[in-house]
Amino acid sequence: MQTDEALREFCVKLLSQKQDELESIRKKAGHRYYRIVYTVIIVFVISAIVLDISGESILIPVLLFIIGPVFFGLLAYYLKSIREEYRVSYKRGIIPEMIRFYNENLSYYPEKGILLQAVEVSNLFTSGYNFESSDYVEGKIGETFIQFSPIKFGLSQSLDPSAFEGMFMIVTFNKNFNGRYLVVPGIYNKIIGGILSKTIHGLTGDSPEQIQMENEDFNRLFSVYGTNQIEARYILTPSMIQRMVDFRNSVNENVYFSFTRSRLFIAFEMSKKTLFVPDFTSSIDVEDLMNWGKGIRLALGVVEEFKLNTRIWSKG
Repeated sequence: MQTDEALREFCVKLLSQKQDELESIRKKAGHRYYRIVYTVIIVFVISAIVLDISGESILIPVLLFIIGPVFFGLLAYYLKSIREEYRVSYKRGIIPEMIRFYNENLSYYPEKGILLQAVEVSNLFTSGYNFESSDYVEGKIGETFIQFSPIKFGLSQSLDPSAFEGMFMIVTFNKNFNGRYLVVPGIYNKIIGGILSKTIHGLTGDSPEQIQMENEDFNRLFSVYGTNQIEARYILTPSMIQRMVDFRNSVNENVYFSFTRSRLFIAFEMSKKTLFVPDFTSSIDVEDLMNWGKGIRLALGVVEEFKLNTRIWSKG
């Protein structure tokens, strides 16, 4: 996997190639946005003055409090679409190149995302309120099929303990298994009747139980729940457990794992800075590109990190 130095060198080169094109798109979006805003303000001010001069000032409250909110609601929707057009243009110009920098066998779809149903299948989260997902990537790395995209749901994490913002991944696992197993941050073990209890009850079939592992570092970071103690240890070998610890430490954020339907689901929190797309009010710089590159590198590194292309037993 590429180093920070190689990534920075690539980002500098990419920005030099794309900057004129992206700056042109950014300025056009900004001009459209502010032209519409200023025009609407001027029209409303002139309308109010005309009504006042013509002796129809009684209609000014109608203009301000009835017509105004409806009109400005439609305006806000249109302005949001301008912002989104710019975001998509930015991502189409930058992210495909970033993904090819790491792996040329992957496909990128800026307006698609991981489906809410896939998140529900993982049993990692039960809340789908205000769900958003875009920037979907899929493809094969060696023998392993991988899908991922940023997702977001809930309110702010400070107000809503079930909220999540970060990367969600679905990866074919290199072993077949029948049960369902969750590896969640250890702090969730303390939430009584909260997210975790609802999530664990989502494990259908045999009654789920907490499974204690032998690695102390792992136990400090994670709690394991699943449907079969023996099969859990078939999946969570000592080497796999150590890799999960190493991955958690490299991400330095909460990480969630689900082993379900012979697939591995991974969710890890990422800061808004990492997933940030610059607004058209600010120019693009190398650090913006670096943040996206690091997020993509973390996702793609999962296959190598967890040795998922190693198939000691053929999957049939």
